[in-house]
Amino acid sequence: MNQYWKRIVFSSLMMNTIISTSTIAQEPNHLKDPSYQIDRAEDNTQKSYSSESCYTSGLSRQAQCYSLKRPLFVADADGDSITLGGIIAPAQAPTSLTDPLIILVGGPGQGASDMTGALLPLFNKVRNKRDIVFFDIRGTGKSSPLACSPEKKLSPLTHVSIEEMITQIKICTQDKARQITSYTSMTAVADLESLRMALGAERINLWGASYGTRLAQLYMRSHPERVRTAVLDGLVPFKPSYIQTQDTNAFVSLKTLIEDCKQSIECNKAFPEFNPIELLDRLGDREPIRYQHPVTGDEIVTVTSRSVVAQTLFSNLYKTQSRAFIPWILTQAVEHNEWGPMATLAVDSGEYLGVKSLYTGAYFSVVCSGELRRNPAEHRQADVRSPAYAFSKGVPRKQLKTLCDNWPVSDVAEVLPGPTKAAEEIPVFLISGALDPITPPVMADSIIVEFPKSRHLIIEKGGHINSDRPCMRDLISDFLSDPTDAFKTIDGNKICENEVFSMPFVTNTLGAFVRGNRND
Repeated sequence: MNQYWKRIVFSSLMMNTIISTSTIAQEPNHLKDPSYQIDRAEDNTQKSYSSESCYTSGLSRQAQCYSLKRPLFVADADGDSITLGGIIAPAQAPTSLTDPLIILVGGPGQGASDMTGALLPLFNKVRNKRDIVFFDIRGTGKSSPLACSPEKKLSPLTHVSIEEMITQIKICTQDKARQITSYTSMTAVADLESLRMALGAERINLWGASYGTRLAQLYMRSHPERVRTAVLDGLVPFKPSYIQTQDTNAFVSLKTLIEDCKQSIECNKAFPEFNPIELLDRLGDREPIRYQHPVTGDEIVTVTSRSVVAQTLFSNLYKTQSRAFIPWILTQAVEHNEWGPMATLAVDSGEYLGVKSLYTGAYFSVVCSGELRRNPAEHRQADVRSPAYAFSKGVPRKQLKTLCDNWPVSDVAEVLPGPTKAAEEIPVFLISGALDPITPPVMADSIIVEFPKSRHLIIEKGGHINSDRPCMRDLISDFLSDPTDAFKTIDGNKICENEVFSMPFVTNTLGAFVRGNRND
């Protein structure tokens, strides 16, 4: 994600997968089904919907790009409108099932259509029989995107003051406040329901990752009769708030990293008594650094800070691959003034691949209106007496609160629907990674209670988002085909046992080079 906002963004979906080249340019099959009847309300929605063959990053063949015109505000159908968009990868079978799989990604503020090339291989088996729909919430991807990028591109690890962030917000939101206030989770639910009607799908299947799991839950509460199944990976419950729990969850993940280093002969030998908090505390609020840019090769001279480095470490606890580099990279930076490896962890790779990691407009609108304003008492400042405070020093919370105070959202808190009896009948497959620093397994507890027809699978060596594991791809496909039968497999509790792999710690430059170039 853009370095300007990286330190205050709480959740992201990072997947490195092989690009699929098998998308077929054809109309989604279930729209051709002559037996499908659309009621009058759906017919009105159908008139505002269109699609055409298109190309997208990561796919060598054509997909379908859809366009859906929606009221800017759901309650004002005759007022201003907004155009939403996304991508459909049609099913490969000549005759397909009529219940597509809807992809809801994280952030909040990621665009699903931007990630089509990376995510589609996860669902190749699913796409044999079902259309895969990449849904962009407002302000992202193909849905009137709002990025709020700074005019000057910042080098990795650069510290940005809160005053500079506020200035950038005011520039970005100038003359856009009315549109921005429509970027809410419940508006996204209404948009998704309108898309379902336009597609002519009586029921849909949901795959949500990180914030996408929250959006999926809201849709299931609002339209339970329209959901056949749901797969939720990296779970974001309604309570406790992920903002409130972030410090604790991140600290637990960091402590696990410390313990794993102790248990590793190589890591413990190279970094005896590894203490990331002590190393971070050597850094000040203005730390001059120099390094060679990991992508361009340019010599970079900039100023970083403890909070920027802490956020970089936090972001790289998400995946077991990057987690294995942290002891070496942090030690290199603080003790040896070698900042190149740390800059490599901080660089926004999506920027150089033509993929937008996060749309700031959607991020702040959803978080400020749906999280902070909805339950302000939960988001008091971090407790300085808590051991978890030692990692972040409460900086992300303070910055988020200040920026939300300057973001144009409604003064009225977003009202969310409560649990419904009908939603209890939906088969829900929950997935957590035991090492996840933002949505660890404990976050699933309240979701399990709300959806009794659910199963929770914990990947012991998993980080944030685990659907990209080969074993999970098969299981997700099986679940969508037959939830009851798949649950029997999940209950056997032997899922992914052959794929339990822990990336060995990197302890020197040579090790980083060799492991960084391995294909496994």
